[in-house]
Amino acid sequence: MGIGSIVAPLGSIAATLGPVQLTWLSATFNLLGRLIYLGYFVGLAVLLLTLLRELGA
Repeated sequence: MGIGSIVAPLGSIAATLGPVQLTWLSATFNLLGRLIYLGYFVGLAVLLLTLLRELGA
């Protein structure tokens, strides 16, 4: 029972599913990346607005 016994089945599953699974994964990661990117900018904007409001008050 080593790492090989865990990796080997995963490798065969990946080989069986092939390109379809890969495109699905890349699409999911692409979407996640965009959401993180969007969330980062929204957070930055909120932070800036809060700072401006604090300075203006």
